[in-house]
Amino acid sequence: MSFSCFAMAILPTYSQMGIAAAWIVQGMSSSGELIGAELYLTEITHPSIQYSVVSFVSLVSPALGTFIALCIASLFTSYSSNWRLGFWFGCIIAVIGAFARAALRETKDFVDAKQRIEKIFDEHKADKSGLKGSIC
Repeated sequence: MSFSCFAMAILPTYSQMGIAAAWIVQGMSSSGELIGAELYLTEITHPSIQYSVVSFVSLVSPALGTFIALCIASLFTSYSSNWRLGFWFGCIIAVIGAFARAALRETKDFVDAKQRIEKIFDEHKADKSGLKGSIC
């Protein structure tokens, strides 16, 4: 999200660049953020409410995000401001979100899975080192 906001804020306009402007920006979206939020909520909620919580986020997030984006765009354009200021505002929000995300603790399920994977890699490494010693 931060990169797409930054790109929109600094890229030349369609009238300056032509169709290349659309090609550069096409495909940048927030769907990755939504999927990450759904996965995190899946891990931290219990099965009795898990599906309701994840479904609620999936339904509300696109609509609410679009509404807020339109409000910000209206705010900046109605006062004859540069429309790119909205994207700079989005960059600031993305940086704040990155710091907030770094402060989140990993869920117990994720930590357990990570430890299991590390244990498997350690065992596999030990097996390989044992084979190398016997061959040489």
